[in-house]
Amino acid sequence: MQNEKLILLTPNALEFPWGADDAAWFQNNPSRAHRVRPVYPDEFPPEFYEDAGFAVVRQIKAGVRSRIPIGPMAQFRNAPEHIAHAIFDLACNAQGGEFISLQRVNQRAAELRKAARVLQ
Repeated sequence: MQNEKLILLTPNALEFPWGADDAAWFQNNPSRAHRVRPVYPDEFPPEFYEDAGFAVVRQIKAGVRSRIPIGPMAQFRNAPEHIAHAIFDLACNAQGGEFISLQRVNQRAAELRKAARVLQ
């Protein structure tokens, strides 16, 4: 699985504990589109879950979310939107097993904030 990545869109996600948790979290945080949280047991196939202690979740629209397993990122568990968004973007573009540094997360977050200011 070295160069593979997994991005999941799960139909009927509310049937699973992570789906219900994500739905409740985004309902309680309506201004957010991204979050970082611990992975649930059996949420991802074992070959992807082995090194992934966390998931980064993007809500595309109410009830539609994608999830990516990521490595140990406990420091980002309650990450603000711009940091969670940066992690999601970097994880989408990372090669399997690629390390994403804190410096790179902060750099991407700054890029996203700058782009958001330009759009306003």
